[in-house]
Amino acid sequence: PSSGAAPDAAPGAVPAAGRQLLSEALALVDPTLAGAPAKTPQPSVGSALHHVRQCNPCAHFWKDRGCTLGAQCDHCHLCPEGELRRRKKERSAAAKVQRAAGRV
Repeated sequence: PSSGAAPDAAPGAVPAAGRQLLSEALALVDPTLAGAPAKTPQPSVGSALHHVRQCNPCAHFWKDRGCTLGAQCDHCHLCPEGELRRRKKERSAAAKVQRAAGRV
């Protein structure tokens, strides 16, 4: 009867495949429990105007795969997660007010 563990593994040790599955499961519950460090904003070329809010937030930086362009990205990596959506909603609300003002 084989337990599935390597013969030289310590009793009760979790095989590598099991650790990977556990890590992925923990990431679904709380990304900080998976052992991967929390993502921190990193400056990019597009971050130059961040301090005056004239930057364009990167749509990919906060996603799991991240931004493939890294520091060379023309979009801002310093904006907080959700900033792109927040600004879009802000523009949409302003446009709605403009349309409503035009109907009066």
